[in-house]
Formats: sequence, C-alpha cells, structure tokens
Amino acid sequence: MVEANHDVDMLHAGPYPWSTKKRIQSDVGHLSNEACAELLAATGHGGLKTVVLMHLSETNNHPDIAAITARQALGDSSAEMILARQDRPTPLIEIHPR
Repeated sequence: MVEANHDVDMLHAGPYPWSTKKRIQSDVGHLSNEACAELLAATGHGGLKTVVLMHLSETNNHPDIAAITARQALGDSSAEMILARQDRPTPLIEIHPR
C-alpha cells in the first residue's frame, strides 16, 4: 500500500489556499503521484504481487493519472494494481504467508 495523493499540476491549479498547497507538497506532507512512482521504481521486484494506491485526493488527483504514473514506474511488472477509492470499498485482498 502506498499513497498517491495528488497530481502536482492539479494541486497547483486547484482551489486550496497556498498555505495548504505548501503543506501538502512539503517533506512532511503527502506523496504526489510522481513521488509514489519513484518509490515504486526503487522498491519494485519480481516477487511483487499487488500494489494498492491509497489516499487519492478527490480534488487534486484523478484515478487514471495515478494508475498510469504508477504502472509506468513498475515497468514490466505483472503486479495487480488496486486503487483505494473514497467512494467505494476496496476489494478483499488475500495475503499469503511465505
């Protein structure tokens, strides 16, 4: 599970006050789609089965943008991509011990 909170361009153009935008973008704020992608690219491996993108902003992101950015970072990985949405439950995810 990894946060893909916002698209940087959507955040900049969005309705939030500048102080909120600065906090969201700070090192203690939220992960952008690009930061999520960097993390996935750095930690992805052949055994990766499932990636859950979570905490997507309804105002400053779009599920398709988050998914495309994450999928590009994973390259040839066949990992299942699940988007945790605010408006519907996430499907059950089975976890198998090694």
